[in-house]
Amino acid sequence: MQVPRNVAILPYVRTTKDITINGFTLWSNTPANWLSKIGKDYTPLTIAYVDQRGKPVGARASILSRDNGQSATLAELRDIVVSLSSITWLQRTRAADCWVFESWPILDQQGPDPYFVRIGKFSRTIGTPSTSRMHPSPYTYPIRLSPGIPQPILDYFDAELKKPKENSIITSLSHFHRARFETPFFSLPIDDVETLWSGFEAYFHFPFPLPPATSRDQYMLDSFKNELKNEPLRQEFWVGLKKWIDATYLARCKHTHGSEVPDADLLLQPYDAYILHLGLTLAEALIRLRAMSGDYIRFETVERLNHLFIMRSTIDSVAARLRVDRKSLYPGDGTLSQTDFVELRQLLQDLVAFQTVHPGYQNNKPIADARMKLGLILSAWAEELTKNPPPAVNIEYLNGIREIIKEGTKAKKSNDEIDKEIALHLVGSELDYPESFIESDNADIEKLKMGGEIPFWLVVDAFIRLEELYIGYELR
Repeated sequence: MQVPRNVAILPYVRTTKDITINGFTLWSNTPANWLSKIGKDYTPLTIAYVDQRGKPVGARASILSRDNGQSATLAELRDIVVSLSSITWLQRTRAADCWVFESWPILDQQGPDPYFVRIGKFSRTIGTPSTSRMHPSPYTYPIRLSPGIPQPILDYFDAELKKPKENSIITSLSHFHRARFETPFFSLPIDDVETLWSGFEAYFHFPFPLPPATSRDQYMLDSFKNELKNEPLRQEFWVGLKKWIDATYLARCKHTHGSEVPDADLLLQPYDAYILHLGLTLAEALIRLRAMSGDYIRFETVERLNHLFIMRSTIDSVAARLRVDRKSLYPGDGTLSQTDFVELRQLLQDLVAFQTVHPGYQNNKPIADARMKLGLILSAWAEELTKNPPPAVNIEYLNGIREIIKEGTKAKKSNDEIDKEIALHLVGSELDYPESFIESDNADIEKLKMGGEIPFWLVVDAFIRLEELYIGYELR
């Protein structure tokens, strides 16, 4: 057995299956694993790491060790951690706070009171589990790694770790990793913007010095264009990207050179979105396109980029489009009075494609009016479908919409209360998925398309999204 000279503990990352990458293995903190991999049970040391309730993390923690028995530097451990963190980021877990880790040497201890050596950047201390406990920050939420991480994704990051740094994206991942920490104690948003910009320079391997007469912001735009040249991106994306690069570079330069950066400069107009959030979304998309294969992944990622800079305009357009009487929009019987249903369908599709809730619409009256209009359409349409159900179509949960409105009106509930109950019913019934309606292969789902174009589940999805915008948080 080749016993490693040091290990790293990740107290708030749980794995139920060994994950091996670039000569390192991440394994669960159990006595059996310690005995099989190290030859001695060191779990008594790990009771120093506790959860939010002050209880030892135990098997919920993970251990990272080198497979060949050699010592691992802090930088090598960090590279493995940020790679694994980036894999979970691609699976929609943005915050990196749970990936905090510590490294300590394996010591041959014979005494009854175990200790470990805690090595900081400026000092070295000796701690025991009873005197030197580590607690999570209020922003640290434990994560459980999926045992089914696709092997091609692990292979991609394994290959990046094996490359020389000047040819790899690992350095950029470490920048993005630090910018993804939600804990506000150590860095302000402007610090993260500066880190984010460095991440993109490392990702695109900016030359130094830059070619003559080349600005850093123009080089950044050219790098994005080259990276995404084969993707079907809308013109709105490129316009928004140019504005984001200009605003981010200006804020970065001001901060780097000691100037004040007002909070207003961190909000990109006219999109009313924070440049840090936009930048992290861009970074995630670039990595996904390189690391993950498959037509669906590529389509989904490109769609997310296409929607990145149209969120505000789309929401406003949906609210304006629905500012009409319900019957003038939907007379009934599955028909659609307007002839421009293609435009409305595209607006609703753009609306439901957004991955986050925009912060500027909480308690917004136009959003409430649009939501109520879609609710009335759903109610009228559901009543017609239950009276004349299409063949092999499951309409079990449609009656719930009418019942909620009826009972809510009887109890004199507000429109907000009724719409909230409808949204929760729709989410719980999963009526925003077409599969929820199909009972068999011969299901006549064409009867579930308003005007033959706008599916019932799309209207449901849009109603839920408008409710999420109005209340300011996601229900799904």
